[in-house]
Amino acid sequence: MAGHYNTPLDDPIESIYPFNVLRDNALVVDIGGGKGHHSIRLAEKYEMMSFIVQDQTSVVETVQTENLPQSVAGRIEWQAHDLHSPQPVQGADVYILSHIMMDNQPGCVKKIDPRYLGAIINACFLLAVPAQIYSDMPQTQ
Repeated sequence: MAGHYNTPLDDPIESIYPFNVLRDNALVVDIGGGKGHHSIRLAEKYEMMSFIVQDQTSVVETVQTENLPQSVAGRIEWQAHDLHSPQPVQGADVYILSHIMMDNQPGCVKKIDPRYLGAIINACFLLAVPAQIYSDMPQTQ
C-alpha cells in the first residue's frame, strides 16, 4: 500500500470507464470513497449525475463538515457504511470500488458480506484496482 502513495497519481477513473455513456440521471456509488475525490471530479464533468460516497463513520463525519464546490452541491452525499454489512443502496448505475482494494488487506476484502455484493451484481459494476497492488501480490503458479 505504501507504494501507491509514493508513485505518480493514477489515471483518473473516467479514463478507465466511459461514464459519458450513462443515462443523464445516473446514480454512482463510490464505496470507500473517502473525501469523494472521484465523485467531485465526476460531478463537475457530468452535471446530471448524482453520487453517494460511502466510507467509515469516522471519515464521513469529518468530510461532511468540509465545503463542496457550489457546482456539485446537492448532487453528492456521504453515507457511513462498512463492507461487512449489506449494501444499503440498491439499483445504482455504477459502484466504484477503487479504494477498498488498496486500503484493505486481502483477508479483509475476502470477508465482504455476500449480501453486499448482491446489491451490485446487476449494476454496471466497476472494480478499479491500481497496478501497484498487482506488483505487491505474491505470484502464483
